[in-house]
Amino acid sequence: MSYSIAEAARRSGLSIDTLRYYERIKLVDPPARDASGRRAYSDEDLSWLEFLTKLRTTGMPIKMMREYVLAMKALWTQDEASYHGEFVNFDPVWSWPKPAQRPHPPIILGGESDHTLRRVIDYCDGWFPRPRGGFDVVQGVERLHRMATEKGRNPATLTTIVFGAPNDAKVLEGYEKAGIPSALLAIPDDSRDEILRYLDKIAPLAKVGVPA
Repeated sequence: MSYSIAEAARRSGLSIDTLRYYERIKLVDPPARDASGRRAYSDEDLSWLEFLTKLRTTGMPIKMMREYVLAMKALWTQDEASYHGEFVNFDPVWSWPKPAQRPHPPIILGGESDHTLRRVIDYCDGWFPRPRGGFDVVQGVERLHRMATEKGRNPATLTTIVFGAPNDAKVLEGYEKAGIPSALLAIPDDSRDEILRYLDKIAPLAKVGVPA
């Protein structure tokens, strides 16, 4: 299913100008184009826009989000944690119980721009790219690893989970060869019976080596 920019604006609650602005500042990736060269938004695009609108309602800028993540990591991993930043600032405190996952729940960030990759390297544990609009995930992983090495971070400490991966065994095998451990396949927004039939159809992909 594809949607015009006007329909995407109506469904997301954002204006057409805002959608174009988000695309220009690389907050969203350029959607595919139809035969006439017009934007054609997918269900995955609309899901991402829904996430952005929820983030937008919090009024939280990227710099603040980064500090919250780093502060939470401190609380999760330190017996007596403290953090001093521009937006988050607290002296030593106790916070218990600690997460069952060690050292803490993984921080996974989505997006395909170099800005995203720098944030992944800076304070995340993994990357959540979307293979759409001509974006090559395998090349993206190579770029992520190269940038991590340049920043002195071991690429092996970063995992990649592909969101909305194509239901294509050859593509998934390529992900596996590139060291990508997992992928989430796209499921259509359809009736229960149609979805169950679709799941039966793509079930063999679970045996490719990359979890479906």
